[in-house]
Amino acid sequence: MEQAQKSFDLILENIRLFYRSGIIHGDLSEYNILYWNEIPYIIDFPQSIDIRTHPQVRELLDRDVRNVCTYFERYFPVDIEKISEDFGGLVKH
Repeated sequence: MEQAQKSFDLILENIRLFYRSGIIHGDLSEYNILYWNEIPYIIDFPQSIDIRTHPQVRELLDRDVRNVCTYFERYFPVDIEKISEDFGGLVKH
């Protein structure tokens, strides 16, 4: 459970980093995360979106976050609504 929590936290931090870099994955789920040497790696970015121009930034960010939360809920309790709300605060428009 400890490693699952660490991975979850790292993935959420990466979602924040992507957003601050101007992109959202757009299709993030457990199928786009590889785990190797105790580190999660997010893959498959061809469908990523530019947060400056895409009309559904908030919806796609929320979907990515909720998908990750739902997956990790199998390993420990996750307050999906709170985390989703926190990420929604990133979106300026």
